This record gives sequence, structure tokens and C-alpha cells, in this order.
Amino acid sequence: GVVLEIVCSDELDSPWILAQPVQYPETPPDMFRAEGWAELMTHNLNEGIAEMLRQYTFNKTPDWSYEEEWRVFTFKRQHEVGEYSDYPVHPAHFANVYFGPHMRETDRQDILQLLQGDLVHVQPLQARFELDRRFSFEPVAR
Repeated sequence: GVVLEIVCSDELDSPWILAQPVQYPETPPDMFRAEGWAELMTHNLNEGIAEMLRQYTFNKTPDWSYEEEWRVFTFKRQHEVGEYSDYPVHPAHFANVYFGPHMRETDRQDILQLLQGDLVHVQPLQARFELDRRFSFEPVAR
């Protein structure tokens, strides 16, 4: 696989500034128990749905905590139509591209070809497994 490193920037009006950390609680939030569902049912429909989606978005079980994940939670904006929303991403938001240790060479070459023009500043890095099972990253020649 591949990981794209994205930088937050006030100057570029980055939507990533809205990101919040995912929680990995040992005890699930109330919403994941009968009492929590009962509490949600006392909200108006839109508030209840929004809170339920927020809880699902920002809570994962502890076995995922190694990810240290951040997420953006938002709804489709009023001017948007269709089944999903897209935020424009300025090329300056991209910093690095990390290639996984088992990525196919053809896929890697396809992505490297995209790192031109407005994306020439993006640094490609190759992940490798070390003997202690940690990742190391080496710059990729273009």
C-alpha cells in the first residue's frame, strides 16, 4: 500500500485542521450499550444521528491504538449534491508519499510518475522492515 502525508495549513484553508484524534477506550462509550442507545433516543432525530455517527467515527477498540489515527468529521455542505462530499486539496498539502514494503513495483512507478509539476516537492520514501520488525524509510530516487 501507500500512505500520503498531508500537512495542515491555515494559509491554504486546509480542511485537515478540523481533524480530531480517534479514541481507543478500554471501556466502550455509553452509546455502545443499551443505556447509551436510550439516551440517544431522547435527542431529536438529526442530533441523535449526528452523535451516533460522531461516536462511531472517533472511537475504536484498543487493539487499533497503534494507529494513533486522526479523522475529520463533517457532513455534506448545503451547496453539494450527490452521495458524498469532496474537499479540494491544494498540492502544497502533500508532503511525503510512503510506499509499503510489499507494494508492487508497477504501482510504485505509477505513483512516482504522478509526482511531477505541482507535486514535484513531494518526497517519496520506501518502507522497509528491520530485523526488530520496525519500519525504516529510505528516500526513493526519481
